[in-house]
Amino acid sequence: MVTTMSQSTYYLQQAELCERQAAMAKLKSSGESFLSAAAQWRGLAAKAAPYEAIKQNPAYGTGARTD
Repeated sequence: MVTTMSQSTYYLQQAELCERQAAMAKLKSSGESFLSAAAQWRGLAAKAAPYEAIKQNPAYGTGARTD
């Protein structure tokens, strides 16, 4: 069985990778750059999550109103 990773999960994984790289950075400026990138990835994850929730609604794409 193949499962597809959600966008927000992918973005969070990228943020964690950046945070690990920041912790290993030799230069303070490099660490700060990685932390800045991590914050941007987390921002993307936060923006993607509501859209993913909408797509999981059974009425999504049917034209049916849910209100």
